[in-house]
Amino acid sequence: LRVPYNRADYYIKRPTTAGSMPKRCAPGTGILYKALLAHTGGGVTQYPLLECVADMQVVYHLVPDSETPVAPTPDNQDALQGLSAAEIRKQLKRISVYILVHEGQKDITYSYPETKILVGESASLGREFVLSTLDGIGTDWKHYRWKVFYFTVTPRNLNY
Repeated sequence: LRVPYNRADYYIKRPTTAGSMPKRCAPGTGILYKALLAHTGGGVTQYPLLECVADMQVVYHLVPDSETPVAPTPDNQDALQGLSAAEIRKQLKRISVYILVHEGQKDITYSYPETKILVGESASLGREFVLSTLDGIGTDWKHYRWKVFYFTVTPRNLNY
């Protein structure tokens, strides 16, 4: 085997091929993909999961070795950088994922009430996303129904 491990990457990408992005999606949004690395050839297979995605943030909930808090402490995306595989298996208790999308298509009779949306648990554990910063959206950002989807998972197979 070329790579003796499983690997899945999740990312937002705007397709460059004409007609690959749905016309109902706001300018500057993309598609959330899951990419799987092949064991034999090392190639990557992409699977589109969700359209019209503006942002995605991940928050790790850790219980450090030296502490035993009742609830895991949330941390930002760099939290796992300095940890060994054994430390990650021991300390990582939950993972929260936040995805900013819009529902439906542009509606000129609708006006979204805020210019910023919190994508994450706080501005430091995620970020405040400014809708007007999407490429090519101009002032049309307010005519979309923005929503943050989130889910939390508990890793159960890290200790095996």
